[in-house]
Amino acid sequence: MITKDGITTFAARPGLEIDPELRLSPTWVIAVLVCVGSAVTFMGELLVEPVQRLSQIPLVCFGLAMLIWWLDRLGGTRLSRWFTLIGLSILINLAFIRFGISDLYLLMILLPLLALALMTWTAALLTALLETIGLLFLWPTIGIDPIFLVLTIGLIWTVLGLLLAIIGPQVRRSQWLYDQFHRAQQRLDETRDQRVQLAQMQEDLKSAYQTQELLNQRLVVLRQIAEEADQAKAAFVAKISHEFRTPLNIILGLIDTMLEVPEAYGKSLPPLLMQVLEIIQRNSNHLASMINDVLDLSQADAGRLRLHREWADLADDIKNAVVMVVRPLIERKALTLQVSIDDDFPQVYCDRTRIRQVVLNLVSNAARYTETGGIIVKATHQGSDVLISVTDTGPGITPQELDRIFEPFAQADQTRPAQGGSGLGLSVSQQFIERHQGRIWAESKLGFGSTFSFTLPIAPPLPAGGTSAPGFAEDWVWHERTTWPQLPEMPRKQRIMVCDESGDLAPLLSRHTDEIQFTESRDLPGALEALQTHPTHMLILNAAAPQQLILLVEEARQAIPDMPILGCAFPPKINYALEAGAVDYLIKPIGQPDLAKALNSLDKPVKRILLVDDNPDIRQLYTQMLSIIDPTLEITPTASGAEALAELHHRVRGSEAPDLVLLDILLPDMPGWQVLAEKNQDAAIRDIPVIAISGEELVAWPTRSSVLLATMGAGVPINKLLPCSHRLAALLMKADGDFE
Repeated sequence: MITKDGITTFAARPGLEIDPELRLSPTWVIAVLVCVGSAVTFMGELLVEPVQRLSQIPLVCFGLAMLIWWLDRLGGTRLSRWFTLIGLSILINLAFIRFGISDLYLLMILLPLLALALMTWTAALLTALLETIGLLFLWPTIGIDPIFLVLTIGLIWTVLGLLLAIIGPQVRRSQWLYDQFHRAQQRLDETRDQRVQLAQMQEDLKSAYQTQELLNQRLVVLRQIAEEADQAKAAFVAKISHEFRTPLNIILGLIDTMLEVPEAYGKSLPPLLMQVLEIIQRNSNHLASMINDVLDLSQADAGRLRLHREWADLADDIKNAVVMVVRPLIERKALTLQVSIDDDFPQVYCDRTRIRQVVLNLVSNAARYTETGGIIVKATHQGSDVLISVTDTGPGITPQELDRIFEPFAQADQTRPAQGGSGLGLSVSQQFIERHQGRIWAESKLGFGSTFSFTLPIAPPLPAGGTSAPGFAEDWVWHERTTWPQLPEMPRKQRIMVCDESGDLAPLLSRHTDEIQFTESRDLPGALEALQTHPTHMLILNAAAPQQLILLVEEARQAIPDMPILGCAFPPKINYALEAGAVDYLIKPIGQPDLAKALNSLDKPVKRILLVDDNPDIRQLYTQMLSIIDPTLEITPTASGAEALAELHHRVRGSEAPDLVLLDILLPDMPGWQVLAEKNQDAAIRDIPVIAISGEELVAWPTRSSVLLATMGAGVPINKLLPCSHRLAALLMKADGDFE
């Protein structure tokens, strides 16, 4: 049996070798000797004198048995077996010499058989050979009859040959059965081990399955938590935007009033104060645009910030907008401000709002951390890029702080008193610059100031590839131009005309991509006229209802047969407010022109207005704006929904019903939508027009079209139907948010 690499095999046994486990044990020979000795002893006591000479035989048997047992106990198994054969041979010869009985040599026939039983066939043959040599050698000495000697030797080899012929196959068969038994036993053991392993694997699989079930349950819980967190985030952004817009609306309203109608305050305002008010107005408008950006970002997934690029004059933004914002802080600290812009500084294709915010962050940080000296703003033209840098004479930044200066919430020099800021400005600026394929970095030496720089590509890289224009001759020679036109490279952007009566669709689409230029039109004739001077790749038609869409698409198809036309049916945002019972919906911040436009849109004159808002500053601001629009207006302010409903019933009973209700949506006691619902249920006050006002977008506005139509020219040919169907089906099967 050979074991290798865990695999057990059985080697074939040569000849007629007997497995050691099947051989006769010397113990049986010892037992026979003891029995023979005991029997001879017993018989010797019963027999007459001539036979009593056999009494010496038991002593020899007992002595030989003791020697064989002693040798076997010492561990000499092979030695004890050979000693057994030799001892028995000596015993037979001693018996012959003692008693002279030639028939005792016939016992020599048993010795090869015993050698075979005790050891191997080789031992049996060797025993027979030694017996033959011994008999031939001792024959002259012991005086055995030659005929008896030949008979004895012949019987020894005859019996051994017969045994080999008769028992050999049985021995081989027994050996084969024994090997098969061992092999079956080995396989049984292996099967048992495998069953144990299989049972252990089943237990492991059961445990793994239970663990997977637990993980699945936790995953479901975590997904629910994530969805709830996402909803909470959206609600938080909507809520906080309203909270921001309310005070911002007050600031902008008052500033606009002071700038546009300064005589409303009794006398003209000083020029310096007017300049300060203009700065406040610019910053407030910038803050309002940032709130809108926060709302846009809240509706997009992480990493899907959209840029609205256009050709922008950044030099003008740096000179006027950015520098003017931080000039009061610089003048208050008695710092110098130097602006250096190259004469050939080009226009840059970028999102000017984002880049203006980056420059504003850098200049504001420099002014905030610089106590003496000044600030230098440089804008240079470097090949296909522009470089803008802001250098200050502040305390500088250590190398350790410089390594993490662009990380979120990281601020330089944490050991000094706080200088304001959240630590997000540089991180956000880095994101904006990198989205423009630019680079931003900082250089500083402690005690000698800092320089923050960034580069922007003047134009986006043109797509690689393309073929040259056809029609060139093979012998055409290239001549390098000596002068080049000073024109910016125009990016290859698709242009799509959006025809939407409500005007809501184009701004919504622009939030989802910055690779397409959208042009707008409120009606189909205006769109067709614009297409004559501004060719586009496609026309998108939007109608409030699918029934109107079919007629609109058919009219456009006949007018422009060579352009793809896509039709959809997104209802206007205002529909939600109209269905709730309002006649208009205004989003804060609201200026005096917005209120004037809303009043003029009504079909009847307005003399009495019920103003519903829980913020007293807002009520005062709107009252002042309305008074400037029409000093004869009678304005009644209320602070809650219940108070507004009670005031409406009171005035209706007194025949002094208001001509208009300005209703804030977020009220402390009930939402403005609930006020509208209760008002619509009362026939006495149902017809009073209401203009809803809120700082939140109309989040309930449906952003799905119930129908999608596509056509071009004479229609979609049959050979394009299947490809269009496959591509459209693949797009529609994608999950929301997968479209790029």
